[in-house]
Amino acid sequence: MIYIGSIGWEYKDWQESIYKNVPFDKWLLVYCKFFNYLEINKTYNELVDKNYFQNLAKLTERKLKIGFRLNKAVTHLNINKSSISENLVIAENIANQFSDLVSENWFGPIIIDFPFSFYFNKNNFSKVIAICECFENYKKTIEFSNKEWINDEVIDYLSTNKIAVCLRDVPKFDNLADDLNFLITSDFSYIKFYGKNQENWWQPLTEEDRTHYLYNQKILTKWFKNINEKLINNIEDLFIVFNNVKEGNAILNSEYLRKKLLVKPAIDNYQLELPL
Repeated sequence: MIYIGSIGWEYKDWQESIYKNVPFDKWLLVYCKFFNYLEINKTYNELVDKNYFQNLAKLTERKLKIGFRLNKAVTHLNINKSSISENLVIAENIANQFSDLVSENWFGPIIIDFPFSFYFNKNNFSKVIAICECFENYKKTIEFSNKEWINDEVIDYLSTNKIAVCLRDVPKFDNLADDLNFLITSDFSYIKFYGKNQENWWQPLTEEDRTHYLYNQKILTKWFKNINEKLINNIEDLFIVFNNVKEGNAILNSEYLRKKLLVKPAIDNYQLELPL
């Protein structure tokens, strides 16, 4: 199964493209006419409860696959200290909070991402393992920003434990993890499109400025070809996420790949008049 989505849906930038004249409480339903997957990014900054996910699932008739990004208190804050015992307490609380949602068909992967400043070494590797063990029963992908993590020892661990390594379309910088030659470490793959905005990558005014980029058809066609040749026949599920949300670019780019890959939106029959 192929899932295509964005890192959120509550963007004012999208009012001119798809939410025009649509009340806010209907935005997610409109989102479902374009996507069949949603990565919840707000969970990185906020600790939400189980009801938050259940309400989203109910609103979308349990047809939208929903994954979430792990909170920064686990993966970013104090991650470079010698001990991350406090981080692990929070990780265990989150894992316990949503444990009974794991078996739901609409509940997707958890995204465990680490900052570029988090380098590979034995101590840091033990931290990664400890965090992953908190989410033993979860479908999960690890997103390394620093390419040092792509080595035999880490790849062997991810493969043994069926943890997908996140493939990324990003600007070309030394040691920045990218598509990783379409490395497969699980029965599913996870791809994130960040755009090629080199100028704003390291010091953006906002996260949306960092990923402000509109892909051209040539780049997306190349990805489509590689997905077909290197991924589809070797995995069960594929998740494709667009982070370039500013000005609705994620909608335009995802629509192109969705049609090329013959992916149906989550709710195709929702009767709401749309501006597009």
